Order: sequence, then C-alpha cells, then structure tokens
Amino acid sequence: MPERWYELLRRRMQVIEERMRLTKGDYIIEGDQLQKLLMEADSLDREMLLAMTQTVAEALAREELGTLRAQANDFAFIPGPSLDW
Repeated sequence: MPERWYELLRRRMQVIEERMRLTKGDYIIEGDQLQKLLMEADSLDREMLLAMTQTVAEALAREELGTLRAQANDFAFIPGPSLDW
C-alpha cells in the first residue's frame, strides 16, 4: 500500500480513539461533535478505499503491460523462413 494509505489509516485510528474517549462511561456528547467525527470517519474510509482501488488498478495495469511485453518478445523472436536455398 502507498504511504498515503498508511497516513489515512493512522488518522482513522485517531478518530476511532477520539470517539471511544467521548462515549466512554456513558458520557453524553453534543450531537454536532459526534456527527463531525462520524463524517470525518466516513471521509477517511472513502479516501482509503480510493487509495486501495488505485493501488490495485496500477498493479493490474503493470501486470497486463508485462504480459503484453512478454507476448511481443515472443512474437519478435519467432524464426522466419530461411532464405538459404
């Protein structure tokens, strides 16, 4: 995974910790504060999913390019008819 994904994961863990601290011991928090945390968590989840999707897409593209190159190399070295009569 790219470094950006790990940054997002660290921030997501901080959001979870903050939410757990705010809700620990039946402590009631303001709805706005909880809503803000939930929105941030949702945003981070979407960013992490995007980063993972992009990473997988890049890996698949490299894999496909490697296959195409291998096929091109195979085709380039097919022996042709000999001109020695």
